[in-house]
Amino acid sequence: MENTTKKTQETKKEAKKAPAPVLSIIAGGNGTRLFPISHGGCPKQFCRLNETHTFIQDSIKRFMDSGFEAKRIVIVVTNDKQYELALEQTQGLGVIEPNILLIPPCHDYAGAMTVSDDFIEEKFGDVVIVHTPADQYVVRGEAFTSAVRSLCESAAKTPSLLGVFKSDLNTVMGCGNIYFEDGDGAVRLVKGFEEKPPKEIAEQMLREGNTVVNSGICAWKPSQLPKKFRHITGALKTDELMNEFKKLNVVIGQFPWYDCGTLDSYWAISKKTPNHQNASLHANDGRVYRSNCLRSLFVTIDGVDLYASNIIDTAVVVNQVAGKLAIG
Repeated sequence: MENTTKKTQETKKEAKKAPAPVLSIIAGGNGTRLFPISHGGCPKQFCRLNETHTFIQDSIKRFMDSGFEAKRIVIVVTNDKQYELALEQTQGLGVIEPNILLIPPCHDYAGAMTVSDDFIEEKFGDVVIVHTPADQYVVRGEAFTSAVRSLCESAAKTPSLLGVFKSDLNTVMGCGNIYFEDGDGAVRLVKGFEEKPPKEIAEQMLREGNTVVNSGICAWKPSQLPKKFRHITGALKTDELMNEFKKLNVVIGQFPWYDCGTLDSYWAISKKTPNHQNASLHANDGRVYRSNCLRSLFVTIDGVDLYASNIIDTAVVVNQVAGKLAIG
């Protein structure tokens, strides 16, 4: 009789257990800052990150490694080409076609999140939804998994953001930042935001240590959204949405994170030759951007930028012949 009672109690506990969270990957951007590697036919989130994965594939695997079920992953895109690419690149990863959500292109990141919330609530109920950009580089591992777990636990009660400590000035100046209250532990109350601060403010933020870079990864339940943003049909700015939350938490992450919005940042994360010498500059101010280019040599002349991606065992030379540029 005692064993039966114990089993009944355990069954009730399981019944009360919160449903697993759902992941919403916002993959509708055009990636114009990364042109010409990213272009209309293949935006950044569908470009190759390394020899084996594109950005969106890496995003999916990163969160699956952190415990998310493939069938509880939603991909949000904003045109037919993105839909085709999402369908093609998620094959074999377990993401199901009905969870690739095509929405109107008028929505920016915040709008895409709220539209996906409507879709997810209808399909899965009032569950914790983790929203993430599709074009970031994050080193997978226990530090990221732990931060995502804390984010989901925090979001069960309070809408929450995921921030990361960055110690370099350029990153702080180039990103949105979150001020947090003093305290202990990885979860803090958000005090405010600072978007791409000037050098003086960024230096002060680094000295004081009370801010983290906003990773763009956030989580909440649909029922926690301000009512005015439920079922929206037009554009919605991220700061407009965040300012309407009465309370926000930030989970402070301690993992390598890069916003790959520029050619410089894309080059920074790319795989290079052991001594980083797979580029030769003819002039001191010549520039070569290369990513995932192995055992390759690039030579360019003064005033010419060379962009190369996913080239192996190749020599590329840009020269001037008879007043015209020649590439060989």
